[in-house]
Amino acid sequence: MEPLTREAPRWLPRMRFGQRTWYLVTPQEPREFLFLLLLLVPVAVVALEAPLGALPLPPVLLAGLLLAMLFGGSVEVPVFHGLRSRKPTYSTAELDILEELYHVDIRAGLATGGERVYRSKVALNLGGFGAPVVLAALILWMGPGAAFHFQAVALMLLVALATHLLAEIRPGIGFLASPALGILPIPLALLLSDRAGLLGLAAGAPGILIGLAALLVSTNREKNGAPVFSLGGAGVFPAIFLSQMLAALLVFLGR
Repeated sequence: MEPLTREAPRWLPRMRFGQRTWYLVTPQEPREFLFLLLLLVPVAVVALEAPLGALPLPPVLLAGLLLAMLFGGSVEVPVFHGLRSRKPTYSTAELDILEELYHVDIRAGLATGGERVYRSKVALNLGGFGAPVVLAALILWMGPGAAFHFQAVALMLLVALATHLLAEIRPGIGFLASPALGILPIPLALLLSDRAGLLGLAAGAPGILIGLAALLVSTNREKNGAPVFSLGGAGVFPAIFLSQMLAALLVFLGR
């Protein structure tokens, strides 16, 4: 979560620690948060009403993990610090446009330290990494069997390859991917399995995350530096969230 000082809509979820207010979603993105919430609520309700045989895990657990995805989407857990990457050079006009477009304080990162080099952090997003990985692990552990596991590995590799090709590291910002990337695991899962929804839940989001990790390892950080590389963070979270919502709907439609 990020502490924010600007005025925010009263309905945004928040917590107070001492004199500071911490928001569970950044006030710059209330419409996106509201859209994701409106998408989540009916899916979570359907999950709670699903017959026990539809999933290898209790429906209430699925609904809880889907809720954790959305409300954990602003929580970053740093796992590594000190990755060297080059700071970009932007004009004032470019900074204004990028900060308005992506809701990121790029100037703060550029002003830190005297060198033109970031000591970048690698972080795991609680909602975009933690919850989907836990869900995938539970499904694979309690799932249909060996053939399903092979299908899951195949889908992960295909989605990871597509993510590596379609996502990017934007200098000064970090990972970025179109929300439409979250649709891709669904038709691939339909081609691979007769339990496409379950397969999408087990392998869609992990495939995106594997692709992002591969992108971080292979990128030229002399050109594509950022203060934080967040796996599952804001730049890719909508794609991951959408893939999980669509896969859950397929499960409840009997696919």
